[in-house]
Amino acid sequence: MFGLILFFWAALHISQSVIDLADFLLILMALKMAYQSGDLRSLWRSFKFPLLWPIWLGVVALGFVFGAPTDASTALKLVWEFRWFVSFLCFIYLFQKVEWNEKQQRSFAVVLLAISILDLILFFVDYDKDPRAGGLFHHSMPFAHTMGPSALLLLFLGIKKALDKGEKPLWRAVYFVAPVLGSVMVVLSFTRGIWIGFVAALLVCTALLGKRVFLTSMAALVIAGAVLFAGSSRIQTRVMGKTNAESQSNNERMLYWKANLQIFRDYPLVGIGYSQNNVHVEEYLKKDGIDWLGGAHAHNQYIHFLAGTGILGLACFLSFLGLIFYPVFKKLLAWRSAGKTNDHYYLLMGAFAAMLCFVIGALTESNFSIAKNRFVFLFIAAIAYALSTSPAAKSSKK
Repeated sequence: MFGLILFFWAALHISQSVIDLADFLLILMALKMAYQSGDLRSLWRSFKFPLLWPIWLGVVALGFVFGAPTDASTALKLVWEFRWFVSFLCFIYLFQKVEWNEKQQRSFAVVLLAISILDLILFFVDYDKDPRAGGLFHHSMPFAHTMGPSALLLLFLGIKKALDKGEKPLWRAVYFVAPVLGSVMVVLSFTRGIWIGFVAALLVCTALLGKRVFLTSMAALVIAGAVLFAGSSRIQTRVMGKTNAESQSNNERMLYWKANLQIFRDYPLVGIGYSQNNVHVEEYLKKDGIDWLGGAHAHNQYIHFLAGTGILGLACFLSFLGLIFYPVFKKLLAWRSAGKTNDHYYLLMGAFAAMLCFVIGALTESNFSIAKNRFVFLFIAAIAYALSTSPAAKSSKK
């Protein structure tokens, strides 16, 4: 079973078609295991409030009924996207049966290290075509929203292992280099939204680890940021937005936000139709005398749901996030207060940081609506949820 999970972990960094294949195989495995156990309901109940899914689907359906006219085939295709909830349930069901032992942790680190090395090579090979790291996706935006959470997932565990003198030198190096190199690739993506999410997640999680760790991390981030800012004119440009291209990008994002908020005002309850704000945003821009900008989505996941599915749809999304974050945060506090800070604790902390990075990055990108990025979040969130709720995830002093 874990071999297939490891395949999915690698697939997340390769392509959407490979992700879909791995997803299909994991779903089949979960269904087979649940059927053989004679309790398919346990799969459905792996998430605390699975009824959120049909409720959310109901809101989406109402959006197509009361929003802008949408042909039936398009509506069904968009509703079909919500099959991701089945994947999420299957992930949790399987991950609750994983021990997350030393061998499995090492496997995750090796895969991340191999992927990060390949991404670095591709960055230099493709530099003349695109000076922003895009990995095997060959696109910096989805790459950054995948690699940022992936690096954070193993960062805390990696640092803990690197400082463990009882660990073999080779594995200390692998554990440390894998997430650090992944973090470097996030920097080289030159994607500001994920930079903000990454730094914010680090600060929040180091604060949970204690004042000394927080202050040390703050100092390290300030020094690293100052060095990068002083040593790279491109980073200065991305941060300050000095060029015409940067200024235009910022202005266009604001225009998309404004247009989608206008859509929400016209369709406040259930929206204009899930993802149909992408279709109708042009007409709203033209109402303000703005020519078509050539984009589509809202460049903000929360505004994207607000325009497409209304206040009820956004409430479903936020409820989904809350139902994941609350037990994870609660478990982190419980383990820390009990002094049970072993490998599982640092893995859970990394997953919590990864999720924070993703939801903060969603303020500048509709990342959950991009399938490859959505799967990254679901995969890491399922690990966090499983560690927080599974009896198998016992934490003990080490």
